[in-house]
Amino acid sequence: MRCKEHGTFETTPVNHLKSKNGCYKCYRTTPEDFRRLVRAKGFSTLSFPNIEKELDGKSVKKIITVTCSIHGTTKKNMNKVLSGKHACLGCFHDSLIKSVEDFSYNFQLLYKGELTCDMTEYKSVTSNIKVSCKHHGTFYTTPHRLINHNQGCRQCGYKRCSLYTVTQAERNKDEFMNTPSGLYVLKLSEDSGNFNYKLGISKDIKSRMQALIRDSGLSVEKIFYRKVDLYTAISIEQDTFSLLHEYLINDDLKFAGYTERFYMGEDLISDFIEYLDYQITSSTNMENAP
Repeated sequence: MRCKEHGTFETTPVNHLKSKNGCYKCYRTTPEDFRRLVRAKGFSTLSFPNIEKELDGKSVKKIITVTCSIHGTTKKNMNKVLSGKHACLGCFHDSLIKSVEDFSYNFQLLYKGELTCDMTEYKSVTSNIKVSCKHHGTFYTTPHRLINHNQGCRQCGYKRCSLYTVTQAERNKDEFMNTPSGLYVLKLSEDSGNFNYKLGISKDIKSRMQALIRDSGLSVEKIFYRKVDLYTAISIEQDTFSLLHEYLINDDLKFAGYTERFYMGEDLISDFIEYLDYQITSSTNMENAP
């Protein structure tokens, strides 16, 4: 294609029609444009330390580093920063819960006695408090996760989700057993060096990794991938999550599949991969048995 101002460039028909942007140079945002738009939004607590390097003019949608003087540093889509009333998630949550009375009222309304917590521990929406689940015991989380994301007891949530997923698999067993898929473990790393792992199901591991990089802004490395039918993949994934509940991560990072992340030391991950590989082999042998 040819732009009257910037010359020729290459794209695919589907991307051109889907994005409706045409020439990316016409629609890119420079660091100077971005700072001007941020000032107009009144984001006084925010700074963007790597904006010169991150807005290099090669992409319309860009993951940038956002530093809030109150709530710390995170990664965020540039367009979401400019389109929202609060570019910092912590500032947004602070605006929703003004006092311990607000938190107490919404907490009781949402969880109806299934969860309890000591309100005297409440300091802010981003400070951890101790919560007790009547079914699974004590865990720590923050008020904004409890109220604004409905993230209560993780084990209760996985139990509900797993029941639905396994039910669907059993109901469509013949179809799912003939549907190609795969089970993967990926390593997700931040620029700071912190990392965690993600367990999931995908037929196309390359596309899944590209989507994770785009949506999360993290570096993604394939640790394990093995092709298997969809029914077996779902069964093993759900059984494995029941063993991983102590290692599951509960933080502010949000993207498709973010609840499937877990952390364990590098001394344990090799044993976990070996266990996963054994489970797949055993299930495959049982299916092929006469």
